[in-house]
Amino acid sequence: MGFHRLVLMDECLNEHHIVRCAEYASYLLVSDSLASVLMEAKMTGFKLTQPCDMPL
Repeated sequence: MGFHRLVLMDECLNEHHIVRCAEYASYLLVSDSLASVLMEAKMTGFKLTQPCDMPL
């Protein structure tokens, strides 16, 4: 089984700020607010990517 395209529902995080993608367990989804905090803190060791840019 495979996927050619992954589409995320709007507001899929609900009140959460970080969740693991069930279909691709290595992907973590973060809220825009958490992403902003991580970028402002200049954290390293990960890459933030827009869902539409995620490679499958």
